Amino acid sequence: MANHDYTPFRVIEQIPAPPAHGYSQLQRILALADYEPLLERLRQYNRTGRPPYPVRSMWRVMLLKRLLNLRYNTDLIDRLRSNPRLRELCGLGHHVPSPSMLTRFFQRLALHEDLVYQAFLETATTVARLLDHGSSPDEYGTGTSIAIDSTDIPSYANGNREPATDPDARWGHKSSHKTKEGKQVEWVFGYKVHLICDAVHGVPLSYSILPANAGDSPQLPRLVKQVRAEHPWLNIEHLLADKGYDALSNYKFLDNLGIDPIILIRDTYKHGDLYDAKGRPICLGNIPMEYVRTDDDGQHHFQCNPEGCHLKWKLAFSLYCQDTCEELPEGELLRKLGRTARASQDFKDLYDQRQTIERFFGSAKHSRLLDQHQYRGTTRIRLHVALSMLTYTATMLDHVRCGRKSKLRHMRIALPGR
Repeated sequence: MANHDYTPFRVIEQIPAPPAHGYSQLQRILALADYEPLLERLRQYNRTGRPPYPVRSMWRVMLLKRLLNLRYNTDLIDRLRSNPRLRELCGLGHHVPSPSMLTRFFQRLALHEDLVYQAFLETATTVARLLDHGSSPDEYGTGTSIAIDSTDIPSYANGNREPATDPDARWGHKSSHKTKEGKQVEWVFGYKVHLICDAVHGVPLSYSILPANAGDSPQLPRLVKQVRAEHPWLNIEHLLADKGYDALSNYKFLDNLGIDPIILIRDTYKHGDLYDAKGRPICLGNIPMEYVRTDDDGQHHFQCNPEGCHLKWKLAFSLYCQDTCEELPEGELLRKLGRTARASQDFKDLYDQRQTIERFFGSAKHSRLLDQHQYRGTTRIRLHVALSMLTYTATMLDHVRCGRKSKLRHMRIALPGR
């Protein structure tokens, strides 16, 4: 993805809590998602033929499709034709755009995907800053803990056809699971969204779109640099990631930035290894030692299991079973032990927050069409994802602005009669 300039925080006043559903909520979200630099750019095109629909109206129709979770343009047009209130919100009057007009506007909008992304950045920043406003000093600020992960966006093309109708898409490994016949691998033809989001509130902060065959681990340094450039106000203390990002280079990269890597390690423990998958030293009796504490200087302390092991009664005075050791997480041990000890409750509590990004992907797919589309090619996929992200964060912004932080991830807009 191209580099984007940082968009400053947009000051938005908070308002008394209005109804959380209905046309009033939809009207507020559409207004919050209006991005004047983009609309002004679209108005500069030369007009020929019959007078076009107003740019703002067409833009709001694009947003409405995601807000109402309508996959097909025909469904969107039917809803607009049957609902005068929706036409009013979009400024359409008595007429509704045709499918071909929606397609042409989408193609034109794709030329300015960078401005749609900028609108997403500004909205996400506003959500984060409003969430932090009024928080107590003891609370984690937005972005203090961030999570990174990826999800698949299938292409609207048959990957088995020759020649490929989507030359930008690639076959990628989606998931694998064990069956009676062995390990089954699932594949997808398309793209991946690589995302960093706030791990406490689930606010998406930065993302990039790559072919589905792009590995997760190499994207971590690039995406962390991107999120720090786009959100210079962030004070990142922890980064949470699954085993797909388990690489020593990633640990060292984050450690050099002063970010604590809370990354699950691959369980490759074999008999004779010095440490297990939880970063615990293995005693001579082949029993993992117990984590005790971490000193102020970062050194982890471990002790043998009080119940001992099979060597307890074979060694004089049970020295090994009562022994302790200290380990400093430097170099290769940074990955094995973790700056926050893998065996500690703190590590577990922090890693549990990683579920936030999985919940975001699930919510965005079910409520904002993140993986449902009819597009081919990187340019159109980027625009589609940007519109999904923008409508998601604009809905979050409406909740925060109206004092409904507890409903931050409630995306469904309940219209009367639906």
